[in-house]
Amino acid sequence: ALIEQTSCDIIISDDGLQHYRMGRTVEIAIIDGVRGLGNERCLPVGPLREPPNRLDDVDLIVVNGQGAATQKIVQEGAFTMRLVPNTLVSMFDSSYLDISRFSGQRIHAVAGIGNPRRFYESLKSQGCEVIEHSFADHHQYQQDDITFGDGLPVIMTEKDAVKCRVFGALSHTYFMPVDAVLPTALFEHLHNVLRDRTQPLTN
Repeated sequence: ALIEQTSCDIIISDDGLQHYRMGRTVEIAIIDGVRGLGNERCLPVGPLREPPNRLDDVDLIVVNGQGAATQKIVQEGAFTMRLVPNTLVSMFDSSYLDISRFSGQRIHAVAGIGNPRRFYESLKSQGCEVIEHSFADHHQYQQDDITFGDGLPVIMTEKDAVKCRVFGALSHTYFMPVDAVLPTALFEHLHNVLRDRTQPLTN
């Protein structure tokens, strides 16, 4: 539908590795640097959707953050990625606020992502005293989920903020965008792979 209705020539699909009917030119697998491959077992006894040897077939492996669990993968040619916290954005008036404003203060941190721990730790590294509120990945929020009645700042991920905009302007509520920092070598490798492949995106 995108190809038919727009002029785009690049489509990036999140969570697309297991959708084998969908045509693809390049496959990129992203692994959490702290959790790694877990017990290396597939669902439901492990966290994986496919066995570890599936990584042998992808074009690029990106490790998000660093940890002992993925040290071997990095040594064997994966690329590392860092998520760098950015300026807070107010969900009340879209103004920007430096997170250092809340250093030494108690805040509510709301996260419905795969690994909320990384989000909490990034806030703590900025000096915040974090009250954690974790929800399942892809959680569909209700306003009560982010309303605590104590006047403390509420900070959430950008992914969660998209789902909470339907509640209208929210005072003292912010989201924290992050910038993905990737090595130049990754882009060079990706460029070479794309240059060498000419098949169309569709089947």
